[in-house]
Amino acid sequence: MVSLMISGFSASRLVAGGLFIMALGGCAGVNGAGYVPPGSLLYAGGPAGPVFYPAAKAGQSHQRRAPSHYHAAEPVPAARITSQPQLPPAAVAKTIFVPVTAMPWLWTKGGTNQEYQFGYPNGTPPVVVKLAASAGGAVSIRYTGGEISIGPGGPSADAAGYSGMSGQSGPLGAYPARYVAGGPVNLGGLIGVFTDAAGAIMAPPFAVAAAPVTKQIPPGASRLQFGINDDVFGGSSAQTRNTGGFTVRVSQDTR
Repeated sequence: MVSLMISGFSASRLVAGGLFIMALGGCAGVNGAGYVPPGSLLYAGGPAGPVFYPAAKAGQSHQRRAPSHYHAAEPVPAARITSQPQLPPAAVAKTIFVPVTAMPWLWTKGGTNQEYQFGYPNGTPPVVVKLAASAGGAVSIRYTGGEISIGPGGPSADAAGYSGMSGQSGPLGAYPARYVAGGPVNLGGLIGVFTDAAGAIMAPPFAVAAAPVTKQIPPGASRLQFGINDDVFGGSSAQTRNTGGFTVRVSQDTR
């Protein structure tokens, strides 16, 4: 039930489709704010009989001065419309697959990311998630499944990599883990890094491992990249006989 004031008298009655209003003159308002439920009909009595006209559209306000009577059906003058702000969704989520051949970032000598060189960069490009949130926003990353195997007939590992194999260098040079902040990363572990649109690293890489992590987007970052901690990737699994990959859920807080 919705109450309204007509010429100082409170009157209300629900009918099919909305609110029944006996307009006797004066200023008619609903709930003191001029809001009329969507789909309602406003009724005005007069010598020529009843006149019905539709209320404002959904989510809009309708407030007007009611005449003392109506002699014939007539259009309602334009209503005062109050727009409602539209809030963005609280989060944007995406599920990705990171193959065992994916490198966390690309680097070139004398060029992009030259200070982040690792091993033999013969793998596939990083798996990229475009950022919907801006700098300072939060990104939650959760490993949801999958395993990899490095080398022919090797054991399997989840996103935490091979336990106890956390050195910073392999036979062909540094692992990406050398540049990760916050402690050692196992061989085969999942690594993430924030970059700009050209792939240049904007903040130190980080380990994802098997437990969920939440990171703050650094200034200048527009992408989040993922790859494996290894020194020999192989452009295809046949070159190294590495197999498998990880499934990862990435959620961005856009508020």
